[in-house]
Amino acid sequence: MSRLVEIREQLQDTQAALAQLDRALAGEPLESAARSLLVTAVSLKKRRRELEQEFVGEANKRGIDVCTYRLFAEHSQPTVAAVAGTIGQFQKLISIVYATIKHGPLERLRLREDVILETAFEFGYSFAGSVGLVFTLPNERLLGDIESRLDETFDAVIKMTEADSPEALRAFAHKYGVAPLRALYAWTNEHVTGGIGAGIDWQRNQQVRLTRLAQLGELENLREMLASTGDEGREVKKYSGILLGADAQPKRFHFKPDQGNEIRGTYENAINPAQHPELFKRYIAEIERIEVIHYATEQEDVNYFLQSLTDTGIRPYDHG
Repeated sequence: MSRLVEIREQLQDTQAALAQLDRALAGEPLESAARSLLVTAVSLKKRRRELEQEFVGEANKRGIDVCTYRLFAEHSQPTVAAVAGTIGQFQKLISIVYATIKHGPLERLRLREDVILETAFEFGYSFAGSVGLVFTLPNERLLGDIESRLDETFDAVIKMTEADSPEALRAFAHKYGVAPLRALYAWTNEHVTGGIGAGIDWQRNQQVRLTRLAQLGELENLREMLASTGDEGREVKKYSGILLGADAQPKRFHFKPDQGNEIRGTYENAINPAQHPELFKRYIAEIERIEVIHYATEQEDVNYFLQSLTDTGIRPYDHG
């Protein structure tokens, strides 16, 4: 049995003993027996800290880094489904971002076998408060301050979780592709659905190299922003056709081009209602097509904006 496995088992035994003491203290008055239990609890917590330090030290000797993942809820313990869902999506998020750093931007949530093998977390141990899990992952040791792909991955993931504007999300999408943003949405959605925040530490030996504490409210805001943000494409075309409708409140138009489907959309100054635009009359319409593909769902939204409307002076029956 390796020393790392021995430390893991000792940590689990220590944690179990602490949990048993907590239950015992809950039913004891603060008298001599309870004070004795408190002394034992202090001793066990000291032992746990020593074992945790020994665990990361032994892992470092073997070229292994440590990821601590904490789940916390405001009013209750996380459910098993929430724990499983968030951990699974976190693993996928790390793997997807790693794949983009190794192989280039990704548009689909598909992983190559090398990426799966190089990013698969191994379970270290668990701890209380409210749910804490420690994972291990072999990581390259490079000279100086050079970061490995895994270091870059964790740095990118943490920065993605800190995005505070649609522009920041678009910058990540242009750098890494759409797939990481979809994985980020799936991860935040699991946390929000389960009602739990997240704490993430990326550690080598005794040094916590990266850390992120994401409250539930932050994750809710990030999920909403991801759901409403996407890549935007714009194209302006001129159409010859007939104006079928023009509403003043709200400012909407309905246009039938000579070729293609009818177009409905909005306008600002292209139509002046005071001039009573004539319906069923021929116009040259300059229309902007605005297409947004949402990062979270790949759903496509298309809107049309009328930029200008030029009267040709010709009615449909004039060509009859």
